[in-house]
Amino acid sequence: SDDLLRELCREAEFVVGVSDFSCDLLRKTCPDSAAKITRVYNGIAMEQFPTAPIEEFGPLRIISIGRLIEFKGFQHLIVACQKLVKRGIDFHWTLVGEGPLRETLEQQVAAAGLKPHVTFAGVQSQESVKRLLVNSDVFCLPCIVDSKGASDILPTVITESMACSLPVVSTHLVGVPEMVVPEGTGLLVEPKDETALADALARLANDRELARRFGKAGRARAEEVFELRETSRQLAAKFDQILAEKDHTKPESGDWIALIDTWPPEPTDDTRLADEIAWLATQQGQVPHPTLLSARAGRSGDAAGLTDWPEKIDFFPDALVLEAEWQAHPDRAAEVLKWRDELGSGIDTESFLVQARRALHLARLIEKRGHFSHLHATRADVAVTAWIVHRLTNIPFSFATEASSQLGTSAIDRLSADAVKVSRADTDDPLQLRPADRTRRLVIGSLKMKLPGEKSLPNKSEIFRSFYGSLLSR
Repeated sequence: SDDLLRELCREAEFVVGVSDFSCDLLRKTCPDSAAKITRVYNGIAMEQFPTAPIEEFGPLRIISIGRLIEFKGFQHLIVACQKLVKRGIDFHWTLVGEGPLRETLEQQVAAAGLKPHVTFAGVQSQESVKRLLVNSDVFCLPCIVDSKGASDILPTVITESMACSLPVVSTHLVGVPEMVVPEGTGLLVEPKDETALADALARLANDRELARRFGKAGRARAEEVFELRETSRQLAAKFDQILAEKDHTKPESGDWIALIDTWPPEPTDDTRLADEIAWLATQQGQVPHPTLLSARAGRSGDAAGLTDWPEKIDFFPDALVLEAEWQAHPDRAAEVLKWRDELGSGIDTESFLVQARRALHLARLIEKRGHFSHLHATRADVAVTAWIVHRLTNIPFSFATEASSQLGTSAIDRLSADAVKVSRADTDDPLQLRPADRTRRLVIGSLKMKLPGEKSLPNKSEIFRSFYGSLLSR
């Protein structure tokens, strides 16, 4: 999903795309990560590909390699071959590969009367593919966008064909123009233009010197741009750059993370959370880059009280990502599980396991970024997350609990022992957190009706500012 892609790009030190096209697409999808996206082409070891001697006379030996699927466009090349026959062009086309469309393509070839001109070679070994390339005169890959919107991005087989000094006939699509220089290393036509495809092949059949010149230029371009040593050098240079920047960049200090279970919050939490966050956001000297981190996205609703929040609001990754991260770090996961018993019956095991997975992710993020100085849990439903992160990273944490929270007294007592500051609704607490609103509202269409007995609760702005002032001044 795009959300997951944005999350991955945000957490990466740098992001590599295999073509300018894919990098541009990534930057549009992940604009916040645009500066860290760079292009490094897929490389091949050029010395492993011998040069193909293009025949001066005889049938034009066309070769195509790829899965027999719609977006490879082989169905259009069959029609182009029909046109070559009608023009009296002598040729033979070898199609290497397997796929779900093989039977359909074979039937199309038979119906067009092309069986003497076409060989379905099926799956071949890498060495066999190289031999077939060397015994060909032109490589053709008529890429298209299929009915589901899929297409090739940067077909490696084009690079391999260029390495064998073959001219390439393909289409103006996605990353192909980054590989093939029109009228320089081959010929490009519009996708699905069967007449133009036939014209391009006929031109090379009738001008073998042009085909030879395109092939030689293609080999030179492949050596310059797609040689494995060159692409590896570019990738290594990127790693060196990142490491050098880290060595000379002092991490910022004072950054905070405020944890909330759901964003946007329930309407009844707007005032409390707005005051809490607003105070943090105004303390730019001590909290230069506060981040609100939400466990999950809530229903879209009225979060007008929070529109002044100056920094970004992030979300934990989805459950599949968190579980994969948990499974990838069994030693740390086992360590966290040992802490479950310390909370006694104050939390159910299912809730602990959910918070444990979030905590492991957040701990690794903090260790990676290295500049967070404090973690605050705004409610009991994320307090255990903050506590586990503290145990894993030693980052100081604070938390607030509401009345009738999901945490029992024994769990709150244990968390309180490690926290630098706690606001507990079950004690004589100066913050005096209001009880969590458990009232159900009657909703009829677009109407929301209060039930009898509900009344507005006081604004606690000054109390919150006082509480967090004392907390940050420690």
